Amino acid sequence: MSTPTKLLRVAVFYSRLHEYSRIGAYLSAFERVVEEAGLADYYLGAYSGSELVDLAAKNAVVFVASGGTSTAVFEASKSASKAYLVYHEEHNSLASATNAASMLGYYGVSARLLSLEEFKQLAPRLSRAAKALEVLGKSRILVVGGLPRWTARTGADEQVKKQLGVEVVVVSMSEAKRLLEKHANEAKKLAEELAAGASKVEVDAKGVEAASGFYYALRDLAEKYKTDALAVKCFDMLEDFGFTGCIGVAEFTARNGIAACEADIHAAVAMKALKHLAGSDPWVGNVSYVGSGKLELSHCVISRRLVKSYELTTHFESGLPVSIRGFVEEGSEATIVGYNSLKKLWRVIKARVARGSPTSRHKCRTQVLFEVPESASKAILEEPIEGHYVVVFRDVFEEARLFGELAGLRVDAHNSLV
Repeated sequence: MSTPTKLLRVAVFYSRLHEYSRIGAYLSAFERVVEEAGLADYYLGAYSGSELVDLAAKNAVVFVASGGTSTAVFEASKSASKAYLVYHEEHNSLASATNAASMLGYYGVSARLLSLEEFKQLAPRLSRAAKALEVLGKSRILVVGGLPRWTARTGADEQVKKQLGVEVVVVSMSEAKRLLEKHANEAKKLAEELAAGASKVEVDAKGVEAASGFYYALRDLAEKYKTDALAVKCFDMLEDFGFTGCIGVAEFTARNGIAACEADIHAAVAMKALKHLAGSDPWVGNVSYVGSGKLELSHCVISRRLVKSYELTTHFESGLPVSIRGFVEEGSEATIVGYNSLKKLWRVIKARVARGSPTSRHKCRTQVLFEVPESASKAILEEPIEGHYVVVFRDVFEEARLFGELAGLRVDAHNSLV
């Protein structure tokens, strides 16, 4: 078996025994889908059933255009982890596709059978997932303040690199602190902008100004280390700085890329993936309530671009300035992802906002209650992950599921939302 070198390859196999003029019409239809879906860069071409080709890819998409191709399709896909076998209704296409799927299964390759019409629906999502994975594989996460003890102890950062190709770089919090005074005038303007846009301000202006300066420190660090993905060990800064990192994290996510709290590199990975897939800012939340078909996430930080209104208030645990109490539009569709590299788990949940307003002062300030499949609420408690869940307020469930599938992760998908 050769070692896969590419993330995804697309190919067609047909037999010369069948009437090519008829098969050619199906082949043209498949190639049109590939082109329109944005998969053309992954397409290698059409091969006869007598040609034994190894696609040498982690994931293979093969159009089984006719019978007499089972062995060729098997040989092409046997080095993959996942194979998508596309068929049509004539020329023994499905017969060869099912044969090849069985052969691949015996060889340990997960094979999924798709009609040409089903593939037409899936292809654009598959393309977006593949491109998001390739972007992630060329990226780095800058951890500001050091890795959490558990992450360092378990080598989770090394697993993230192994599974997704993401480099994790650590810098000290003192490096961020040295940058705080560099943008004093800009910090004051941002603080005034934040206060002016808030429906309520429960903290003093100096606290908002000091916390706003942290955004510029994060921005400068990201520019220095050439990244748009951060994970900030924010609790370590509370005593030394006298304010939280909430504004800095929220503004960086809204303006520059993504920033995760509590040095959560798994959340940072999910945030970057979902931002690419949805074209929208992600939100990170702690699990604060789980009921049958219900999930509440809460956190003291959220991008201003995600809320219909917000208040500036104190941070829940510390009582320091400044956290953001956000109010989210009810009824919004959402996609929730939890990633854990140690379990190789990629959990994807289709959700809907049932309540977008905070109800308790004894939880993190932004609180959102979601309707989720009952299977999801059960899985969250029965197989918990360390850290946070990540949300985008868009339905990109299928793209997120495919992302985990293409990455070779253990996908735990829940989409039966009533």
